[in-house]
Amino acid sequence: MGTERINLVADDIGGTQLRFAGAKYFYGNGAVGKIIGVKPTTDEDTAKNKLKLKTTDYKKYLVRLVAICAGNIAGIGNQSQRDKKFNITFYCHPDRADNAMLELPGKSVDRGAGAGRLTIQSVHRPRRVTYL
Repeated sequence: MGTERINLVADDIGGTQLRFAGAKYFYGNGAVGKIIGVKPTTDEDTAKNKLKLKTTDYKKYLVRLVAICAGNIAGIGNQSQRDKKFNITFYCHPDRADNAMLELPGKSVDRGAGAGRLTIQSVHRPRRVTYL
């Protein structure tokens, strides 16, 4: 069973509208979406005649962040498995990266389908590993 995905849009990045797809449980959360500057697409967004970039090009313009989450995971037997931490990699509007790191910790995300709620404990920007 995979994660349900939704189409997303990040506006006003150099006059360009960036569209990509992401996990519905994370990007579809209203509180998270306002903080990171990314929202689900609507009919109005699809009717606009703005430049759309390929799905791989959004990685050049949006900031990649990692949220470390933990929480009550339903259906798991012992306490050590319930307290397991999850890393959620997500993309954020470049102007809102600082806000995401400061405001997202403490927010709650519902994974849906009885999988339990996750609480974001911290957000950081991952190191870039380059091999020459």
